[in-house]
Amino acid sequence: MVEEMGLSAHAARIDIGVINGQLVGYEIKSDRDNLNRLPSQLEVYNQIFDRITVICGPKHLGKLQGFLPKHIGILVTQKLADKWELVTVRESSQNPYRKAYMIASLLWHEEAKALLVELGFGKGLSRLRRWELWERIAENLTIEQVSHHVRTTLKARTSWREA
Repeated sequence: MVEEMGLSAHAARIDIGVINGQLVGYEIKSDRDNLNRLPSQLEVYNQIFDRITVICGPKHLGKLQGFLPKHIGILVTQKLADKWELVTVRESSQNPYRKAYMIASLLWHEEAKALLVELGFGKGLSRLRRWELWERIAENLTIEQVSHHVRTTLKARTSWREA
């Protein structure tokens, strides 16, 4: 689990990223937040995560139910007695909008280069920029292969701040 997970070369962040058998993203919108940035955030999230869930306060629930695509799950906070609970309004389902290039963009430069070398695509990598490495990964692997290799690499990271 990664808090404030940087995405798309750090052009966006998701509040919580869970990396296991799938890439799962959770975006939190409290009643004090506004939803102005959510459409642009979702544009990035939809290209990366297998499943996405928005966690919100009661104030935003109605608007989100009408606005969010059906594959995006919704959890709402609810105060019961003296404690807060999360209530499932809608389960997330498989996201149909993922892009191999955007999933590959979760890799740092050296990670992308190492993956290409490991897979036998190492020729001519020395001068490529990271976005060119991501392109090469996306061009040579299926989206499921990209997702698998990226998850494996991310789970092996010991630090989440690029050197």
